[in-house]
Amino acid sequence: MKNYKIDPRISLINDRIKKIKNIIPVISSKGGVGKSLVSSALAWGLREYANTALLDLDFWGASDHLLLDAFKYIDGFPEEDRGILPVDIEGLKFMSVIYYTQNKPLSLRGIEFSDAFIEIMSATRWENLDYLIIDMPPGLNDPLLDVLKFFRNGKFVVVATPSKLAVNVVKKTIEFVKEQKYRILGLIENMVMDGKSTLRDIADTYGIELIGSIPYFNDLERELEDSNKLKEGRFFKKVSEMSKYLLEQSK
Repeated sequence: MKNYKIDPRISLINDRIKKIKNIIPVISSKGGVGKSLVSSALAWGLREYANTALLDLDFWGASDHLLLDAFKYIDGFPEEDRGILPVDIEGLKFMSVIYYTQNKPLSLRGIEFSDAFIEIMSATRWENLDYLIIDMPPGLNDPLLDVLKFFRNGKFVVVATPSKLAVNVVKKTIEFVKEQKYRILGLIENMVMDGKSTLRDIADTYGIELIGSIPYFNDLERELEDSNKLKEGRFFKKVSEMSKYLLEQSK
């Protein structure tokens, strides 16, 4: 793990985030579980009740900008005023490295990821926020430990599917977060078939909340073709209801 003690950007990050009341990293043990969809929908729901921002740190698989149709709200690069100003998407503040990569994924390894994270966090001027939702890359490894040390007060949401094959990996993810002494707000189960949850027992075992179960929506793929339909569709509405739990936990 790199020593950043002499990096002047570190103190700037601490200054940028000190006025953020709740930092909520959304994580998953692997890709393909709907983490970005859940992150976007949670942020979209929270914006109705509180000052909320969404940060997409999934540099390689960035997709939040597509879900929110983020380029519709900006012409060129984000504005700058003593830092980069997050893009305003109907009341939701949004930032992604995708604005600077010409809509291309950014492949980073090891320390490169940490440096990219530090750069975007030190440059972005968040202002006063009630919630910062962070769409994390899938998996947990050393580069992410570099990132997470900045969010010691972070409250995690774990996204998983009810697949029996995923159960052991979900357990390891929860154990990993707990070992690092982070707080887990709860578990969100996605793509549940026939209302059958397989993750409630896991939540009970580890003493965490099963925030909710999202059904498998047959029309979701069609909604993904139109951001407006997605925002008004069943998936976003379901997850937006779950965002009220986050509000309750921060009172």
